[in-house]
Amino acid sequence: MSGTSHKRIGAAMATTTSIAIFVMIAGRHAFSNVLRRALALLAIAPGERAPRQRRGVERAGTQRTVVKRLDGGRSGRGRYAIAAYTVMEVMISLGVLSIGATGVIALQKATVIGNVLARDLSTANAVSSAWIERLRVDGLSWKRLLNGSSSIGSTQWLKQVGADFPVIAGNEGQWIRPDPVGNYTAESNVQGKDLVAPPGPLAPPPGFCTNIRLTQLTPSLIRAEVRVFWLRRKGGGTLNQKPLCDNDPSYLAGIEAERSRYHFVYMTTGILRNDGHE
Repeated sequence: MSGTSHKRIGAAMATTTSIAIFVMIAGRHAFSNVLRRALALLAIAPGERAPRQRRGVERAGTQRTVVKRLDGGRSGRGRYAIAAYTVMEVMISLGVLSIGATGVIALQKATVIGNVLARDLSTANAVSSAWIERLRVDGLSWKRLLNGSSSIGSTQWLKQVGADFPVIAGNEGQWIRPDPVGNYTAESNVQGKDLVAPPGPLAPPPGFCTNIRLTQLTPSLIRAEVRVFWLRRKGGGTLNQKPLCDNDPSYLAGIEAERSRYHFVYMTTGILRNDGHE
C-alpha cells in the first residue's frame, strides 16, 4: 500500500470520526445522511476540497426557516433537513450541566473550608509567636543579684518556676493559663488580637486560647512551651462544656487528649537568665 493511500485512509478516518462526534453532540442529521457523506469523502483525494454545501431558505407562511442541502451540492431535487434539537438532546444537555454544576459547588465548598482552616492555622501561629516573644522579654528581668540570689520573682510569668531549683513545685512543669498583664491576655479573638474586655454577656467569645508550661532545666535556663488551641468545627464543643479558656487544672490537663474537639499549635523556646548583676 502506497504512502498516498495511507494518507487518504487516515484523512478519511479522521473526517469520519469528526462527523460522528458532531452527530452525537448536535444530533442534527440522520445516520443515513452522515454515512452517505462519509462515503463520499472517502473518494476525495488528498489536496482536493470537498464540494461546498449550498444553503437554501424556505418560507412556511410567515415563518422563515433556515435549511441545509445534504445532497453534496448536486443539481436537481435535494433532501432538506431543518436544523433543530430534539427534546432528548436538550434533556441530556441539562443532565450534563447539572452534573458539572454539582461538581463545581462541591469544589467551592471544599475550597472555602480549606481557606478557613488555613486562616485559623496562620492566626494560631501568630499568637504563639507573640507569646514566645513576650516570655523572652519577660526573661530580661530574670537576673542574678549581687548577693547570689535570683530576681525571677520580679518577672511576670517566669516566676511560676520559683527560685528553688532543682526543686519542682507548684505550677512548674504544668500547663497553665498565663495571668493577664496589661493588654496581654490568654484569650484572643478570631483575628488573633488579645481580648481585654471584662467577661460578661456582651463580651465576644474567644477564638483562640493560650497556655504556657515552664520548666527550669539549669540554674540559668528555662524551657518555655506555648500551646494555642481552638475548637474544631462540628467537634462537639469544649470538654465538659467548660469555657474555651477555663483555668481549671483538670480541664487544662484533659484537653491534650481531645484531638477530635480542638486544633493545637505548639512552640518551644529556651530562655536564658540575664547574667547582668544588680
